[in-house]
Amino acid sequence: MELRDYLNVLVKRLWAVIVIPLLAAAFTAAVNIYVIEPIYVSSNTLYIRMPYDDFLDSQVIKNCRELIKSKLVTKEVIDRLDIGLTPEELAEKITVSPINDTQFVRIEVADKDGERAKMIADEINVVLQYKIRDLIDIEGIIVVDKAEIPSAPDFPKPYSNMAAVYFAALLL
Repeated sequence: MELRDYLNVLVKRLWAVIVIPLLAAAFTAAVNIYVIEPIYVSSNTLYIRMPYDDFLDSQVIKNCRELIKSKLVTKEVIDRLDIGLTPEELAEKITVSPINDTQFVRIEVADKDGERAKMIADEINVVLQYKIRDLIDIEGIIVVDKAEIPSAPDFPKPYSNMAAVYFAALLL
């Protein structure tokens, strides 16, 4: 086939080239808005003061990450807030990540309710303040950025999802 033949087929099927991506984008929007429950993320940034400055810093940060998601901390948070979750369910909602090989750690809590995500993140800070000193050799924890109630959900992102589906359908 020559280029002219391809253009003829494209012109004959122009309605499909226009309508199918629009329908796919509309369907994606409906699913994102009406089916998928929004997830809000609230986060804290902590500075972990250690009595030494050597290669063990990264190991202490890893230990803190595991402690934050442990049953010791999650069960205490659940008991204090009286939320209907198991320690395993709460641990799944928590993401702990070191920030660029520093002594800073970001704790993110994802939940369907933005206020509850903030409450959990704040309570993790409180519980961590007194649990960590007993288990890990650190001088203390300083809360650098406190959790805030998220103004918009982090997931789903309807507009970016619609755009991605539209262009994928257009290419197909």
